[in-house]
Amino acid sequence: MPFTAADTVSIKGDLNLADVQIYPGFSQQGQPWRFSMDTPVPINMFPGRVLYINGRSNNNASRFEFNLLTSAHQGGDVAFHFNPRFDQREAVRNSCQGGGWGAEEKQGGFPLQAGQEFEIQIVCFPEHYQVNCNGQPWFTYRHRVPYQAVQALQVKGDVTVSNVRAL
Repeated sequence: MPFTAADTVSIKGDLNLADVQIYPGFSQQGQPWRFSMDTPVPINMFPGRVLYINGRSNNNASRFEFNLLTSAHQGGDVAFHFNPRFDQREAVRNSCQGGGWGAEEKQGGFPLQAGQEFEIQIVCFPEHYQVNCNGQPWFTYRHRVPYQAVQALQVKGDVTVSNVRAL
């Protein structure tokens, strides 16, 4: 099978993932690859760590989510739930501990546009995450679950991710 016919990459086992890049130009159809991360990608957080997530929301996007999870397996907590909702023009932030969701945070505007490319940066500080959109500060989110507990990144919803880097 030629490389250009591949549409899925599966990685299993113990690994430390620092960078995932998808190059849409490799597709024979010329379409962007859908980068589904229903299976969380192992990652850790510490002060100074920056997650760069490049992507494009779908043209008819309703919502998508980036989740920092305390386990790469089902049943763990969601340390940071970032959920841009195009239908409501707000970005909901929350945490889920022991199966219970906390109070939603929504303030901070909404710089995303359906169908447009973006770069989200999640910067870990000792007391909070700083989230930037396209190089501009967007909001902060105080840690409700210790950043040391984060083990995985999960992406869901109406988004095509082209690059994830952890520096």
